[in-house]
This record gives sequence, C-alpha cells and structure tokens, in this order.
Amino acid sequence: MLKPVRDFLARPLVGSLMKVATGNIAGNGLNLIAMLLLSDSLEAGARGMFTSLQAVMLLIASLSDFGLNTTIIKFYRDLTLAGRAAAAEAIMRAAFWLRLAVAGLIALAGVALAEPLAVHWLDAPDAVGLFRLVCLGALGSSLWMYCQAAMQARQRFGWYAGLTTANHALRLLLFIILIALQRMTVPAAVVVLIAVPFVGSFGASLLWPREYWRARISRTELREQSAAMFHLSKWIFLSTIICSIIMRLDVILLEWLSTSRQVGLFGNANDIAQGFPLITAAVSTVLLPKLASTRRRAEMRRIVGYFLRFVPVLVVGGGMAMALGHWAIPFIRDGEYSASILVFDLLVVGFSISIIVNPLSFFCLAFNRASWLTWMNLAQLGISLAAGWLLIPPLGAMGAGLSVVLVRLFALGYLVLAYRVLLRMAEDEPTAPPAAG
Repeated sequence: MLKPVRDFLARPLVGSLMKVATGNIAGNGLNLIAMLLLSDSLEAGARGMFTSLQAVMLLIASLSDFGLNTTIIKFYRDLTLAGRAAAAEAIMRAAFWLRLAVAGLIALAGVALAEPLAVHWLDAPDAVGLFRLVCLGALGSSLWMYCQAAMQARQRFGWYAGLTTANHALRLLLFIILIALQRMTVPAAVVVLIAVPFVGSFGASLLWPREYWRARISRTELREQSAAMFHLSKWIFLSTIICSIIMRLDVILLEWLSTSRQVGLFGNANDIAQGFPLITAAVSTVLLPKLASTRRRAEMRRIVGYFLRFVPVLVVGGGMAMALGHWAIPFIRDGEYSASILVFDLLVVGFSISIIVNPLSFFCLAFNRASWLTWMNLAQLGISLAAGWLLIPPLGAMGAGLSVVLVRLFALGYLVLAYRVLLRMAEDEPTAPPAAG
C-alpha cells in the first residue's frame, strides 16, 4: 500500500520540490523568529524605521532585477539543452555584470537623493546616513537574488534550499548575539540586514563550475543574446510590477472602501493561508527551468497531464486546510476573528489555483511570448480593481476574497487558451527558440 507513495516520493522532481518547500518553510520560520526578537528589542518607532529601511533596500534590489532572473534561467536552459554549456555559462556571467551595473546605478542614485528621500519619504532627517547605507547594501540583496537564479538555472535545488535557510539562520544568530550583548539598535540591525546577503552570495559563488569563470562567446553572439534577453526581460519586469500592485490592491481597497475591522479580518485570513503561496513558490522554483525551455508538443501534453493528476491532491489538501481553519480560527481572541473563516476559504481556493496557474504560465516563456503574460496581468489588475470596487462596499473582507478568486480564475482560463495556441505552434517540435513576438 505504501509502495506507490514511496515511488512517488522517489521521483527526482518530487525530491526537488520537497527540498525547496522545506527550505522555504524553514527560512520563513527562522525569519519570523528573528523579526519577533527584533520587535521585542526595539520600541515601535525604531522598529518602524527598520521596516522602512528594509523596504528601501528590497525595492532597489527588486528594481535592479528588471526581469533578468527569469530570463537568465530560460536562456541558460535553452543553451544547455542545445549542447552549448560553455555559452550558457558565458551568458550567465555576462548577466552578473549587467545586474551589478544596474544595481550599482540605482544604488548610487539612491545615495545621491538620500537626504530629500529620508526627509520627505521616511520623515526621518536623522536617518540620511542609514538611508545611504541601505542603498549601497542593496547590492548584496541584488547579488543574492542573482545567485538564487543561478542555482535555479543549474537545478541545484538542494544548495538553493540549504543556502536560503542558512541566510535566515545567520541573520537570526546575529540578532541573538546583538540582543545578548545589549547592542541591538536600528543601525546594528541594518548592518546585519546588509551583511547577510553578501555572505550568502559569497557562499553560493564557491559552487559555480570552473566553466563559469573561463567560458567565452563571440561579441556578436553576446550582443544578439543580450538583445533577446532584454526583449524578454522588459515584459517580465512589467508583469512583476503589475503583480506587485495586484497583491496589495485588495488591502488598499479595503482601507478605502470599508472599515479597519474588515481589513483586520482579511489580514488574519491572509496570514493563516500563507502556506499555499509557499507551496506555489516551491513549485515555481523547481518547474521554471524545465517548463521555460519545453517546446515539444508531446512533452507539453505530458506535463499538463501531471498537472491534471495533481488536481485531486490539491482539492483534498485545500479541503483539509479549510477544515483546520474552521476549527482553529474561532480560538483566536475568543472568536473575534470567526467572521474571517469564509474569507480564509476563499483565499485557499484562490491560492490553490495559483499553484497550477504559475507553472502553466512558463510555457509562454518557452515560446518567447512573455508579452502575453504582461497583457494577462494587466487584465487581472483591471478585474481586481473592478471586483474590489463593486464587492468590497457591500461584503467587506468577503468581497476582497471573492476578488482574489475571480482574478485567479481569469488567469486559469486565459492560460488554458494560451496553451492551446502554443500547442499548435509546437506541432513542428522546433529545436531552437522561435522568433520573439
């Protein structure tokens, strides 16, 4: 009876998923503990200042990505599968210098504008020095994001999970040491925040193959590949910005159109349902390198067949999560959050759909149709705005939950249609990527 389960767990893909999921859960758990310790050590104003500075650093790091992480993974896998491993490593190295240059320019702009930004944005004229420090420190976060993409492209998921967890563990350890020495201040916490990604990036760089440092390609090919990467990454970058807005739009609309209680109910349900986004992140991390380079019709159908066989498991898992939520939520503050149970159910449905939607979208990348995803995300933004505007005033947090489900259902339908079109494009089973469209 246990043999099918053992056989399923023995599959390399399942093993990679388990590694990444374990790393994500462990890393988030360690980060939660570190942030709770920080909150316990700093008064609310100082804790708020740290949060604002952290947001500045992560914003600069995210802007410096410009969609390059996903693009690097796709191009690396394309070249590797074409038997051009040396060219893949050369492109990976070129992407490093490009990312470093972009991150450096954005960081220097932040340093130059530190005084007006710290005064008018953070309302903290005394934090100009720290603002400049986190702008420069964003280079470390940007490099760490690049290292994660490199491990993902090379499908080194064990190291990906291990180093991600180690980064969070190091941050927690340093916070504990600072607290024990009674040296926990905002500047000290910021130094730790900056130092850890640099340490993680150095550790990851020790894993790079020798070919990474020695591989060469012609200037002509480098220009051609760079132009193709830019064409793809600009669409991914736009999609990233739109998705970031969508993720925050429900709370923003709740604040505008409803009461603080409804915001609290939605926030409680959203926090409890965060296990599903962790699963989505793990599935996307493992499947992106494979699906973004899959253009053979038979292989596409085989992968979608796996998705369909996974749906009953997802339904059962979602049902169990709902049952657990129905049991546990009434215990929070003597039932004060019981009204968020149905909101939790809706978020479980929406987040469960995302577990299928995210990997399915990678087929568009395989055919250089990232623009399709950008238009899909733009339509999702419109749906989220319209649904929230119509549903939140009468339904509150329930309306926001319904908006989440509607946005995901639209994405699922859109990608099913896109998949059918891509299947027709894949009929000749090309060995090289098609022209960008």
